[in-house]
Amino acid sequence: MALTSPSNLFSPDAGDGYALVTDLAAMQDSVQAALVAVPVLPVGGGISWWGTTDPASPGGGVEYAIPDGRALSRSTYSVLFALWDTTFGAGDGTTTFNIPNSKGRVQVGRDSADTDFDTMGETRGSKTHTLTTAEIPSHSHSTRVTNLGMGLSAGTTTFRSQSSDGVDTGSAGGGQPHNNLQPSIVANTAIRIK
Repeated sequence: MALTSPSNLFSPDAGDGYALVTDLAAMQDSVQAALVAVPVLPVGGGISWWGTTDPASPGGGVEYAIPDGRALSRSTYSVLFALWDTTFGAGDGTTTFNIPNSKGRVQVGRDSADTDFDTMGETRGSKTHTLTTAEIPSHSHSTRVTNLGMGLSAGTTTFRSQSSDGVDTGSAGGGQPHNNLQPSIVANTAIRIK
């Protein structure tokens, strides 16, 4: 049997062949119901979300939230609370708990062998950083002074003659923070909370 219009689709029938489906709306409703009935994303799981607000609930009791650190009810979201407990914040300490706050952060996989990344909810890094002297690569500033017939003090960066004229190596750098941001694109994550 040939397709007679773009809205006609084939779907498996009870036998070995295919039955022609002509009611596309009914098929879409069936697919949506199946996705709600058998969610592929577990509670606590996340997906990329390119919206600026929480995704609409697809129905079937499934709910999503952008991880913004908000407090949720421990009883209403008991499955999620059983999974996370107070890992991302204790909420009010008795009836609520917090979801992660990923605003302005990138995700890093947990690594039990690395103390910087071994605890869920740990935050690290900053958008800018000012180097300390210990972080500056080892180097030297040298000045060559020859045959001036002057007295020099060893171990100083300023060389003075006996007549108070001198050569100074000067200073460099502004001491300002530098940008630590990797190339990025801003998006949200949608966490399944129920």
